[in-house]
Amino acid sequence: MWVLVILPILIGLIAVRAYVKFLLEADELIKKMHLEALAFGCGAGLIVGTGFGLFGQLLGRNEDAGAYMWIAILAGFSIGLYRASRRYYV
Repeated sequence: MWVLVILPILIGLIAVRAYVKFLLEADELIKKMHLEALAFGCGAGLIVGTGFGLFGQLLGRNEDAGAYMWIAILAGFSIGLYRASRRYYV
């Protein structure tokens, strides 16, 4: 049972370590694009997470608020990276 708890944490730590290594080896433009995308994604996740928390208090408990927040973070990161790449490469 502990394996089911520890395995996703280890995979997440390995993924974060690989991403940080990628950013350390990337040039300044790539770092800037990824930083803008991370900021956009975290902002989207903050807005969605707070919004679902407030709506959950008004309309009843919403059990999927965490999943929606992660979807918003990933979608925001993707949109932010697309916008940054279009700005700098086109």
